[in-house]
Amino acid sequence: MASARHIAEYVGLRALAGLFQLLPLRAALALAWALAAFVHHALRFRVAEARRRLHEVFPDSTATWRKRIAWQAWRNLIFTGVEVLRMPRVRREHLDAIYESLAPFETVRAHLATGQGALVAVAHAGNWDLCSVSSQLLGLPTFALARPQKNALTDRYLNRMRGITGPPPVMNDSAMLKSVVRRLRGGEGMAILPDVRSRTPALSIHFLGGTANIAAGTAVFARLAKVPVFPTFLRRVGWTHHAIELGEPVWPDPSADRQEDETRIVQTVLAFHETWIRRYPEQYFWYNKRWVLDPL
Repeated sequence: MASARHIAEYVGLRALAGLFQLLPLRAALALAWALAAFVHHALRFRVAEARRRLHEVFPDSTATWRKRIAWQAWRNLIFTGVEVLRMPRVRREHLDAIYESLAPFETVRAHLATGQGALVAVAHAGNWDLCSVSSQLLGLPTFALARPQKNALTDRYLNRMRGITGPPPVMNDSAMLKSVVRRLRGGEGMAILPDVRSRTPALSIHFLGGTANIAAGTAVFARLAKVPVFPTFLRRVGWTHHAIELGEPVWPDPSADRQEDETRIVQTVLAFHETWIRRYPEQYFWYNKRWVLDPL
């Protein structure tokens, strides 16, 4: 049975979703900007931690620069939340105005048309949920991997939102591996976010000037299904537009040592992500609780 806190969180989320769906997009984002500013500047939610992480990655940066990037990153995250709650309003005809170019979607489509699946490895930047929904609106046979949240009510609601234009995400549970590999072998594409610290010893990956303990999942899926990984970086352009940076596909090498090949795949993907994070640091999720460079 849901706790009173979880029920309150769910009711609040539904109320916000209703409000943001009623308002025009720019009005919804303006309201979100005000809420983000209050939480960031008045309540100072995780501000010190975000700035510390920025200093760790950009040791030569100034305090003024870190202050600005931390605020922009928080604002962008809140804007992404608004767009997620407004996803039922997104239609195929909106996508040409939302994205600077739809060419990356067509690149992935061309690959999937060969009958081979693919992994699209996105960093915690931009709006990855909107990109997944956009893929489905464009007719790409894609799905996403999602981690269950503690609040089952909000978890089910958000997964319904993510699956509103197609199949719901595959949940990261004990039955996940077989399901993912089967669908990848069947020619579907899957979005995955690899830049999260594993809670148990995993792959040692050079990332953002440090060594990150990254799960091998992205590479494991690629090797088992014999499909490539497309490194992808999503970024917000202004308030309402988005751009997609798509890297060259990284193929598994079945003749290589398993661990060496898994490390190579994940290292190549995160090196691509790091290049774009350093170019657009305000796009990255510096507020992640499972910070990628934290020690075990």
